[in-house]
Amino acid sequence: MILRRALLVLVVLTATACGSAKEAGDTAPAPTWHYLVYERLVGEKGVWIAEPDGRRARLLVAHAELPVISPDGKWVVYSGGECDAPDSPTCGSAFLVSTELGAKPRPLGAEAGWPTTWLPDSRAIVTERSASTEEDELVRIDIADGKETTLARGKLWGWSLSPDGRRLVVALAHGQALGNDVFPVVDLYVVDVAHGGDPKAITNTGDSAYPVWGPKSIAFAKLIPTKYPNRNTEFARNEIWQIRPDGTSRTRISGPLPEDMLTGYPHWHCIGLKPIDWSDDGSALLAEEECEAVGQSVAVDPRTGAIRSLGEGTFTVALSQDAQFALVQWGDERVGPRNQRVLIYPYAGGKPNVVALGASAPSWNR
Repeated sequence: MILRRALLVLVVLTATACGSAKEAGDTAPAPTWHYLVYERLVGEKGVWIAEPDGRRARLLVAHAELPVISPDGKWVVYSGGECDAPDSPTCGSAFLVSTELGAKPRPLGAEAGWPTTWLPDSRAIVTERSASTEEDELVRIDIADGKETTLARGKLWGWSLSPDGRRLVVALAHGQALGNDVFPVVDLYVVDVAHGGDPKAITNTGDSAYPVWGPKSIAFAKLIPTKYPNRNTEFARNEIWQIRPDGTSRTRISGPLPEDMLTGYPHWHCIGLKPIDWSDDGSALLAEEECEAVGQSVAVDPRTGAIRSLGEGTFTVALSQDAQFALVQWGDERVGPRNQRVLIYPYAGGKPNVVALGASAPSWNR
């Protein structure tokens, strides 16, 4: 698995978005509150919440980390902090807190992992955590009662929920390819989110990882290890492909990153191009190239396969719902807490907006 800090998930003029006007006799849809949350690493440490553009930031929970905002904006799930203290009872445990001012957190009675994703109805989360030294697991946790349902176990190489939240695609390693010391044999499987059960394989080529479930197809990285530009430097030249959830219509979206986009990372190990998020209308595909300390956020045109860099970013997190912006984290433990920051890139191109300094693990529901 890629080395990440056990992490994860902005630009609007208002912190709320009202539902449409209801017709006579209809029930109005519940309103959605739009927020940005992140972990502040300096000063008042803990989980902070702000408007989607970073304004009016305030401390939500002290001694907390890895926040993920719910789709309806009403809840934040996070991991208990104070992990520096010996035998801390809260370290790694999952907690839930309302986004309302002054709300008190409550434990979910489970271990939080990374990454964590909410189901679209905001009633449950799916989290990845270590099951043993050899295996990881994906677990659904209902927020009402903390009930857990195991969805998959094994060496995970990425996963993604379907847009309706009913199914999940997961990349599972199942062996090591002969003569390939960079990537294992890894394929895509689909599993039911409500009940779990045996995952159903939808690929059998052994080179499919980092899936992202889009509006019609699943994007994934076709793993292509190589050496570039010299034998001491590893650059995976992955291509982005797509496949239907039933395993049909496997086709290429894009080739690997152009060589002129790799020259800024000499003597580093890079894992190659991989998809991160796909817009609801299918028009925008967000990807990343991740290297040892920094990579870049990448826009991919799903129709033409054209690739262009948005700019530097250690972890590319998500598109905004209107596909106009990309949420990105720059820096990790290696650059120190003060140098880490949360950025928003215009998807169409342009300079990023720094929305939080000394911060990491951003998530939004914009």
